[in-house]
Amino acid sequence: MPNVITIGAATRDVFMVSKNFRIMPSAKSKTGAYECVALGSKIEVDQMVLTTGGGATNAAATFASLGLDTATVARIGSDSPGRGLIDELRQNKINTDLIKTVRNGETAYSVILTAPTGERAVLVRRGVSATFSEKDIPWNKLKSDWLYLTSLGGNLALAKKIIKTAHQKNIQVAYNPGMKEIE
Repeated sequence: MPNVITIGAATRDVFMVSKNFRIMPSAKSKTGAYECVALGSKIEVDQMVLTTGGGATNAAATFASLGLDTATVARIGSDSPGRGLIDELRQNKINTDLIKTVRNGETAYSVILTAPTGERAVLVRRGVSATFSEKDIPWNKLKSDWLYLTSLGGNLALAKKIIKTAHQKNIQVAYNPGMKEIE
């Protein structure tokens, strides 16, 4: 039985770091600045890092690095990014048996454009993570000391059911809601 099971998004992340990304101040931007590249240009990238991302898999990687027996519940596609994500999780000693692979589905994917200052812009494709539902939870296999619940795309009814089930099974719950849950 794992110490902790994380539940939520699994994403394949690609960090692109380049000294050619520029920060442009602008009152029109909701953050006060834009990250800019010249339209139609080819931008040299100084560093590329391919890694796992998403609330559930990021948390699982953290818990596993602390020596906890960890599993994750998430949805991925039957594509190359999904296979790469599974391989990386397994390398980090994270149990992937509870991850649902959606046939012909797309794994969530993010490209993070990182400027020299560390500021970044994230391009996100939610893929099959966007349609996480009750049927994706292996209810009879939720056995652990802790559940760490992350964003479920605003599905508060599902979050409440997971929490209620955990309490019925005497499982402690930590909840890290996403923007849609907070709204």
